[in-house]
Amino acid sequence: MDSVEKRKQALVIVACMGVMFMTGVEGTITATAMPRVASALGGYALFGWTFAAYLLAQAVIIPIYGRLADLYGRKPMFFIGAGLFTLGSLLCGLAPNMLFLVFARVVQGLGAGGIMPVAQTIVGDVLTPAQRARLQGFFASMWALAAVIGPMLGALIVDKFTWPMIFWFNIPIAIIVTLLIAFLFRETPRRAEHKIDLFGAVLLVIAIGTFMLALMQADHLGSLLLPVLGISLISAVLFARQERRAPEPLLPFFLWKDHIIRTCNLGALAVGAASMGVSVFVPTYMQAVLGTSAYAAGTPLMFMSLGWPVAATLSGRLMLRASYRTSAILGAIVLMVGSGMLAMMGPETSTTFASVASFLTGIGLGFLNSPFFVACQDAASWNVRGIAIAFNAFNRMMGAALGTAFLGAAMNTSLARSLPAIADPVQYLVDPVRRALFSAAELTHVTGAVADALRLAFIVGIVIAAAGGIAGWALPKGLRPTNAHRDRPDVAA
Repeated sequence: MDSVEKRKQALVIVACMGVMFMTGVEGTITATAMPRVASALGGYALFGWTFAAYLLAQAVIIPIYGRLADLYGRKPMFFIGAGLFTLGSLLCGLAPNMLFLVFARVVQGLGAGGIMPVAQTIVGDVLTPAQRARLQGFFASMWALAAVIGPMLGALIVDKFTWPMIFWFNIPIAIIVTLLIAFLFRETPRRAEHKIDLFGAVLLVIAIGTFMLALMQADHLGSLLLPVLGISLISAVLFARQERRAPEPLLPFFLWKDHIIRTCNLGALAVGAASMGVSVFVPTYMQAVLGTSAYAAGTPLMFMSLGWPVAATLSGRLMLRASYRTSAILGAIVLMVGSGMLAMMGPETSTTFASVASFLTGIGLGFLNSPFFVACQDAASWNVRGIAIAFNAFNRMMGAALGTAFLGAAMNTSLARSLPAIADPVQYLVDPVRRALFSAAELTHVTGAVADALRLAFIVGIVIAAAGGIAGWALPKGLRPTNAHRDRPDVAA
């Protein structure tokens, strides 16, 4: 490869890293700004749906983009995703009310669900597994950068500028990365007539959408929860039946027969679930039990975000010198140590202790996630790499949703037993005004009960980390990134 081609390749990778930053910051920049947006537009009843709609749309569309990228090429699917993301971002900023904003977030999510997995597939196309292993730290740093600057940037924009800017911030980035992909990425997709499995796509959307809806809105669905889960189960069964009949299935079942890809998908579930222990429950512990400010509660998250790319960089080197398996097992061990430290926290725990535990958790996640992702890219040949990577990303997202649900259920069950007279003790403790209404004895009792409930959630996190280690152990011994693309004959479209 000459110097010109190397520069083009480097710019394509930069574009893909820009996509990772863009989609990562979209979640964090809105987290701090959305309350101000809801205040400006009215309709707080729809506040939660501004996040749920985005995640639901993203989850249901990821596998579809992945398979279409295999059938019709990466670039067309990337352009569709980037176009929808840009349109959705524009519409979000123009929203006259909350209902319109929810609709615009659906459009934005349908775009984000395409550009992220397709960009990762492009990375798999232009880099060898060994190169991808070396660059894992750079890719992970995009998520860390988004996690660190997103909340501060969102607060700055709504304080100093106008709120639509939080959505329009990404539009120039989307345009730039699209132009780079359009002019610099070359692909030669196999020309053939394809028959899209539209019925399978509809069934998959219904199955995933209703399942995610049940997980994210379980508290609000009430008696509708079981019917929604029933629809999801029936749709999933029908989808499995349809895929066995379809000439070109949307989700080829032979991917689950491939040991490496199956193991990586199970590992992705564990990574997604484990990441929720810090992202969701550590800030809750800091504010509810320790009584810190929201700013101080975000400090452990910052340390987790810093630990992840550091470990991803080291993981790349470890995978090259040892194996995927070694990195995954090491990551699981460190993740269990970090989760164990979180489980040791008490009412007198310092922010420093929580930050160290979160940093170790980030280190563990970095070592654990990288081998599952790179090995999946390496195991799939060109014509199934899109769906293989998309399904890996989908499993990581599904793991996060399941992790939130299971850890939350463990916490709520404990609270219902220890504090039956208080409907939502965490809400009382997080609100400074309500917290001040407790007497010293009552505050000690309630914070102790909440601390025990969150400790149970962190213990469940240790079990999830162990499950990730078991998935890592299941990877073939001695398997490591190669210096060339691997087109395995046992994995074909």
